[in-house]
Parts: sequence; structure tokens; C-alpha cells
Amino acid sequence: PLFRTFLIGVGASLFAILSLVIVALIKRRKLPSLRFPTSNVFLALLIGQVGFMYLQNASLQYTTGTNFLLFNNFAPLLGLIVAAFLWRREIPYLRQPRTMLWIFSLATVAGVGSSLLVYYSLSNNSSLSVLGDSLAMLSTFFDVVLTVGQIQYLRRLPRTNGMVLNLHVFFLPLLLLAPLVVIGAVVQPAILIGVTWFTVLLGMGTGAINCVGLFLNYEAFKRIDGFLAYIMFNLSTVIVFLIEAFIFHSIQPTLLFLFSALLIAGSSILAEVIHSRCQKKGL
Repeated sequence: PLFRTFLIGVGASLFAILSLVIVALIKRRKLPSLRFPTSNVFLALLIGQVGFMYLQNASLQYTTGTNFLLFNNFAPLLGLIVAAFLWRREIPYLRQPRTMLWIFSLATVAGVGSSLLVYYSLSNNSSLSVLGDSLAMLSTFFDVVLTVGQIQYLRRLPRTNGMVLNLHVFFLPLLLLAPLVVIGAVVQPAILIGVTWFTVLLGMGTGAINCVGLFLNYEAFKRIDGFLAYIMFNLSTVIVFLIEAFIFHSIQPTLLFLFSALLIAGSSILAEVIHSRCQKKGL
């Protein structure tokens, strides 16, 4: 997992640099400032990113992707709990007890809907591991730290260039991981067994995709409430199941599938409606 995490960091860093250079050339302007942030929020974001990437790679060695997804479905609810304790006065829909109850209820419903989808897949093709599931559960904590860090960082610095932030988030861990990877390869050469140019490019390509995904997260958090956008992450489960059902035909759509998709999509939409009404009322 350490080597895969390193490759993801390399791919994401190279993609971020390439994107910044291409945009600068197209718009005929200088590269944006690459000065590293020094805020405490950025430190939380960095810790969350490193921990989540490593534990994700480690857990998938021992358990299935559906199990990993199952534990992370409730991360948005945990994020809302953190927000309620730390930033309740700054978030419109958390200032009123009734509204807060609705939002928490919708987050729970969205998590249950995602879990039902994953349970359906798991009941048809199970590959359980206590170690893998434990690592997946621990990754949920870092996922919350990462996303809450992103939300608060962009709330304080909304003009932040997303690709510059990505470069910082992925490049700084490389400075730590690079010597560890070298030492690991010398002490235990077995970690490089099976490594080919294809697997290296695949790992770096995964990093590039992660870079794009995080950039889109940043842009979403700048435009809509970050914690509600976090709830919408559960829609990814629906997308995965749609691809599996109608493109790869690896699963069969059922009433459970349709019901779960309705719970997830409906909860996300209703949460945004509640937030919009709170803003109009000046809450």
C-alpha cells in the first residue's frame, strides 16, 4: 500500500503541474503562486489526505471495494456531527434545532440507502476480512478529516486555485514517502514483485483521476454548502451500481436497488432545498 500511495501521489502531482502549465500557456499569463499554505486547517487537510489514501490502499488488499464503500457511506453524517459541534453558528441550517434535525435525518437516510446497495452486492459476492474491514472503518475517520478540512479551508480562502492546492496536498506527502519507499525496497525487495511499467502507469493514472476529483470537490465547495455537497457523495454509489447493472451487467436491478437509489437521490435533493430556504429566510 505504501508504494501504491506513492505512485498515486506522483501521478496527481505531475497532473497538477501539467494542468497549471497548460492553463497558463492558453491564457497567456504567469503561473499562480506556488507558496505553501501554513494554516492549521491545511495541516488537517494534509493529514486526512495521506491517511485516507494509505488506508484505502491497505484495506483493499484484504476486503472488497463494496465493503470499503459501506464504511465510508456514513462519513457525511460524521462530518455533519463535527460541523454541529464546531461551526454551528456559521452554517445556516444548523442554527435552528428543527432544521438541524431534518438535515441529520436526511444524511442518515442517504447513508442507509447507500448501505442497502452495498449490502445487496455483498450478499451476492462476499469476500470478508476482519483486518480489511477494520482498516476501511479507520479510513472513514481520515475521510471526514480530509473533507472537513477542504470545506473549512475553502471557506476561509475561497479564491484558492484548486490545482495549486492539489499540488500541495499530493507533493508534500511525496517528500515523506519517497525515502520510506526506497528504504522499503532495499530492506524488503518483495514489495516490488509484480511491478511493471503498466502497473506504474496505472497507479499514476489513478493519481491523476484523484487530482481531477479533488479539484471538482473544491469547485463544488466554493459554490454550494460543503457539508450538503458531502451528503451528495453518496450518489457515487448509485452511479457505480448503474454502471455495473447496465454496462457490465454484473448485477441485476431489483426493487431494493431502485428503493436505495431513491433514498440517496431524494435525501440529497431535499437537503439542498432546506439549505436554500434557510438562506432565503436569512437564517
